[in-house]
Amino acid sequence: MLITRVRASNWRNFSAIDISLKEFTYLVGANGVGKSSLLDIPRFLGDICREGGGGLQGALKKRGGLAHVRSLLNTSDSSKKGTAMSVDVELSEKVGGPVIWRYVLALRMEGQGRHRDLVAQERVWKNGKLILNRPTAQDRRDMECLTQTQLEQTGVNGDFRELADFFRANCCLLPVFSLPREGETVNLPGDGTRVLGVGLMDRITQVQDSARNFRMNTIGRMMQLAVPGFSELYFWRDESGSPYLEAKYTTHRQRSLQTDEWFTDDMLRMIDFFWSTLDDLPFLMVDEPEKYLPDALMQRFPAFLVELRRLKKDKTYRMMPQMVMTTNSRQLLASPGIDPASVIVLEAGRAGSTARTLKAAELAELKSGTVLADVLMPVVQAAIGPKVRFYK
Repeated sequence: MLITRVRASNWRNFSAIDISLKEFTYLVGANGVGKSSLLDIPRFLGDICREGGGGLQGALKKRGGLAHVRSLLNTSDSSKKGTAMSVDVELSEKVGGPVIWRYVLALRMEGQGRHRDLVAQERVWKNGKLILNRPTAQDRRDMECLTQTQLEQTGVNGDFRELADFFRANCCLLPVFSLPREGETVNLPGDGTRVLGVGLMDRITQVQDSARNFRMNTIGRMMQLAVPGFSELYFWRDESGSPYLEAKYTTHRQRSLQTDEWFTDDMLRMIDFFWSTLDDLPFLMVDEPEKYLPDALMQRFPAFLVELRRLKKDKTYRMMPQMVMTTNSRQLLASPGIDPASVIVLEAGRAGSTARTLKAAELAELKSGTVLADVLMPVVQAAIGPKVRFYK
């Protein structure tokens, strides 16, 4: 299952947005235009569905309430307090295939009384047939019902629980500057966010031996392309049963294998990143990986994704997760293998941020031999005027 289309109105930086997603999608734009905000739409739906997450009210509270989620263009205007925020997501089995699921959620602030954040509209379509349409007559009689979505309620979402399960299983990769070592601890978010390098061994040990061996071999092949002299990656258990990783090199160190306690933070993050792309996740979000993954990986990143997908298909494993990535990395955008149709450009404007595919002129530049990085750098880099005065 893939998210093939995302629409939203009055969502953070965007007055309105309508984008189509591929199996791999790259969100590109200058800092502050809303790349992370756009990535937060599937995270928001996932937070609504996750057990122990507090449902709709918990997802809103995590983001500061509807007043902070709703478009910044409206929050400063008191006359627009009733303006609804909405998200609209379509899912298909493949890109270009018929829409199987469509979910629409609109939220508004209660105008009187307790000023609660309420569901203004909730609709679900399955194969083009409307199977949920709120608010219902019961909702209007009891406004407390509108403080929750039916998506989060297992007692009433039986007809579309597959949709809730999909949103619940999405994952976002985030880094920490320094990975915890033996004796150190870190607080895991527990909300679908995966901190690269943290809890890696626990996730590896939970996989069956056959799948683990395939992943270790595959990651080893990917690491060969990113780490000079790298040869193989092994998973072992010591005499007490504790798991550990071991790396072999083709350089002068090959006689003495290196265990994971000596791995650098970058190496652990790379291993965890590849592990995540091979994991049974339906939807994977990666926010600016250039901030925590080495340049050697960024330079060949699209080729890695294509190779990983091919390996999974050859081994009849589940398809790779659909991946949406925000990036400003010149190394990544200059690497071969990026499909121009998978690039979405975000730009700021007076009416809020907008999203678009590559323009005809930009596609013509690519056909003439210009690399994607050079085509998009004027958009990515914030322009600074030639004359900047700090004082008279």
